[in-house]
Amino acid sequence: MFKRGILLFFLFSGILSCFCDDIRPFWEIENFDLFLVDVDGNKITADTINTNAIDIVVDIEFEYVSNNSLKSLFVNTAMAADCGEEGQDGLKNPITKITLTCDQDYNDFDAGESLNDIVRYGPQIGFQQFIDSVKDLPAVDFFIFAIIEKPTNIDSLQFNLQIEFESGNQINKNTRTFYWQ
Repeated sequence: MFKRGILLFFLFSGILSCFCDDIRPFWEIENFDLFLVDVDGNKITADTINTNAIDIVVDIEFEYVSNNSLKSLFVNTAMAADCGEEGQDGLKNPITKITLTCDQDYNDFDAGESLNDIVRYGPQIGFQQFIDSVKDLPAVDFFIFAIIEKPTNIDSLQFNLQIEFESGNQINKNTRTFYWQ
């Protein structure tokens, strides 16, 4: 009985957790870059694009972060033999909104107005599916969305993508200027 008591003490006290490296269970988006790809997934480097739809890749720079809370000596940190993986608990500062805009009037949209109604992420229009799923995922280093409506009234343009977070912080990035014919 005494041996069982000592074993339970070590399991529940967290003392055995020192055998695991410090795992940072969350991740945060630090920055991102945007680049254009064609329907085959090839990066578009030309200034002129002659397709009916384009995809934009959001290349995410992230870092793993911890809880910012102190562990008690008697917290159940060693209950399982698995120490966990970096970023396994999802985004520490979840995304609340993603907005795509254009620097020019874009068909029926004014310059600077949200183009989310002509954006497709997976099978759905807009970014809500991505926002809902990414908060609980381990670190995501990129995502791709499609612009499904070609501009009819302009050819030279630049897109802006803004990501807003629960903390109130936001990150804005622009694509390069290109000609869509």
